[in-house]
Amino acid sequence: MISDLEIKLGDFKLSDHFDLLEEPDRGLFPEVQHNLVTMARANGVRATSRRLGHRIITLQLYALSGNFRQTKDTLAPILMASGRQPLWFSDEPDRYWMVELTGESSLVRSLNQLSVAEGQLQFLCEDGLAHSLEPETFPFEITEDGTSASIINSGTYKTPVDISVTFLTDANSIGFVSDQKIMQLGTAMSEDDGDVVPSTKVMNDDMGSGTKNLWSVNTGKYRHNRDNGDHTSQIMGAFTWDSTSVHPSSFGSIDASKPGYWHGPTYSRILTTPLTDFELYHRLEFKANGNRKQRPTCQGILEVNYCDTDGNFVIGFEMKDSADSSERVTYSFFIGEYRMYQGNLPKSVMEKNGGFFGALYMKKIGNEFTFRIARINTDTWKESWTSPTKNWKNNAVAMLPVSQINIWMAKWKNDRAMTIGLTHTRITQFNTQDESLVPKTFYTNDQIFVDGQTNKVFINGIRDDSYRVIGSSQVFEVDTGETEIVAISDGSFSGEVSVRRRYV
Repeated sequence: MISDLEIKLGDFKLSDHFDLLEEPDRGLFPEVQHNLVTMARANGVRATSRRLGHRIITLQLYALSGNFRQTKDTLAPILMASGRQPLWFSDEPDRYWMVELTGESSLVRSLNQLSVAEGQLQFLCEDGLAHSLEPETFPFEITEDGTSASIINSGTYKTPVDISVTFLTDANSIGFVSDQKIMQLGTAMSEDDGDVVPSTKVMNDDMGSGTKNLWSVNTGKYRHNRDNGDHTSQIMGAFTWDSTSVHPSSFGSIDASKPGYWHGPTYSRILTTPLTDFELYHRLEFKANGNRKQRPTCQGILEVNYCDTDGNFVIGFEMKDSADSSERVTYSFFIGEYRMYQGNLPKSVMEKNGGFFGALYMKKIGNEFTFRIARINTDTWKESWTSPTKNWKNNAVAMLPVSQINIWMAKWKNDRAMTIGLTHTRITQFNTQDESLVPKTFYTNDQIFVDGQTNKVFINGIRDDSYRVIGSSQVFEVDTGETEIVAISDGSFSGEVSVRRRYV
């Protein structure tokens, strides 16, 4: 028996519940498959392609216990969990396999020793490969020959590349080139691209103290309960700014003996040029605060409203928690005065890191309006949850040009308030109503992440694969050994690439 070998499936230590009769059978290599074509004028066949198949990992079990039913009941929810899980062995501590239980499992008592049972577990590893626990990161460096990163893949098989870039200036495009792959993001425009009309950058505001003088306080327009008698919402309170965000410092004060209402400050800005077709991006925070008992009592509203010069609503968003005993958060999308959709944030979204930090995306082209929100993981800088993308058409509201932004942050009565904030506003004016001709560009401080494993593109945490230029390599991989990746852009940037080694 191999009594000192530790085995983990996810975070669960399998080896605490059984021993092994022999070395785990992980196979020497994964199955190698060829596509064979019969030769027309010669004997034999020709292999036109080769690929790696799956791998079966087998554990021969030895269990010493008086309660095998309890062992089975303990292992069942772990082994039967849906989806793949990492399988780790202590004799290969730097790597793991992505597996799920397969085949026929067994654990049979010995007739001679009723306290002893033997059996097996089999796990399917779909890609047949082991993956390194820790990624290796290689920064882009500027030399006389340009900007590049030298990747050392010390695994035994080719591996995908993750790309992270932060733009230091505005840019139209960025490209990544190796000796075998080319990937381009954004829009590459030349003199021959007569149909492409450049978009106009309207605003790229980090919502910090550096731009607070461009906004006005408590002059904006809100939606919720604008005419509800004693419960009509009120504008009052003040804001506080740090270098990259704005939050209410006060929601104002009210007489608790009188009927309650929502109240808080507004944050507004007049646009120098009205918007007709546009893309709107906000990063926002909406979190419960306090200890475990206090968090469910927090209530709040965040509204983002875009209006025309007469104060008519054009497009808007609301996030609200109006429950005083639970964290039940709704979000709504508006066109004009109409609430087009209301959804609920999953409980898991509010439980992670105390609430919602993420992005609001709204767009209008012609008479079509588009909405989406996404929670952003600030470690990976990509969305960890996203709402369905919603699209509606409205001819009447589409005629109204957007001329002002109104942000309202409020709480209910004197109850405990949510932590509410805005950390970024990014507005682009499209100069064409043909969405296929809208160029994708980058602003200063935009963050791009390309997930090599899934080929997904994220800009400022939100997935948007439309930034990938047609003709780019869909899978950006590097072989074992050293590979140089050259980065080319019409703007300035910093960044890095990373790989997670793979082993056959």
